[in-house]
Formats: sequence, C-alpha cells, structure tokens
Amino acid sequence: MLFISTVYGQTWYQVGEDYQFRSKSESNPERTYVLSIVYDAGGNAVITKTIESNQSKDKVSSWYFGPSGDLAVNSSVNHEVQYEIIGQGSFFIVPFASPSEFGRMGNGGDKTISCACSSSSSGKCSVSTILTGNTSCSSCVVEENCLTCKMTVKDSNSKSYNSSTLLLKANNVKVQ
Repeated sequence: MLFISTVYGQTWYQVGEDYQFRSKSESNPERTYVLSIVYDAGGNAVITKTIESNQSKDKVSSWYFGPSGDLAVNSSVNHEVQYEIIGQGSFFIVPFASPSEFGRMGNGGDKTISCACSSSSSGKCSVSTILTGNTSCSSCVVEENCLTCKMTVKDSNSKSYNSSTLLLKANNVKVQ
C-alpha cells in the first residue's frame, strides 16, 4: 500500500521514501554531511545523519523540503536570501553539523542565508538559490578576491547557525 501526503491538493512526499540532502562540511572540507529524511503516515519525519567523503559536486548548501506553495524565497542585493514560511503547519530548522539541535519555526517564520568571504576581508561571496518542485537549495558562490566562503543562517527566533541547515515541514521530528 502506498501512502502519499497531500497538502492543499499538492503531493510532496511519499511515506517510507528516503529523501537525502547533502552539504559539504565547513569545518572539514574533505567531508560531506548527508541528512536522510523518512516520513511516516502521520507526517512525522525521522532524520538520520551520515558523513561521507566529499565529492567534487558537493557544496556548502542550505535546503528547504516541503510544499512549494508554503515557501517564498526573496533575494536581496547584500548577498542574502530569505526563506519565508507562508504555509500553515509545523516547520523545523535542522543544522547539518548537529541535527539533534533542531528548532521549531512558526507560521510566518523565516530563515536568512548569508555568505561572507572567510579567506580575505576584501573578498566577496554571494548566495545562489535553485528552486525545484518541493525543494530549494542555496549555496555560497565565491566571487572576487576570495578563496572560501562561510555560510551563516539566522532564523526568525534570533537563533544563528554557523553552518548549513535544512528547513522542512513535518508534524514532528525525531533524530536517530
């Protein structure tokens, strides 16, 4: 039997399917964090973290996973991207480096992603965001006079994460 969750007529996850999100570690560039998300029939998400060797395509990335209609993405000129929750329900922000330190975000909450050059005070970085269906991925892009960028994520509860995060919709979250 196949269970599919529908929110406002939109299918966005399948019960029991393993959804994986990757982000390169900022503290150890040879490693990549992988968060695996599996939903049960009640809309609860179980998160498992693994660490893998870095692949050439891996970047420091922050993600969103949930109905596309529940998210508004706003870019600004000062190298930031803001994810604003416009849907109803429970949303959680999960840091890749330490998923057990997840936090709940309320309706109307947001997270702001910024990138700054960590190798030079005169260097510049920007944020690139790709929206695909029910996911969104934001990554730092090295620009002029810079070798590496540092990602910072701040949520509407004034909590700051010095690493990449996953923002997801779920009734509850459990980290294994």
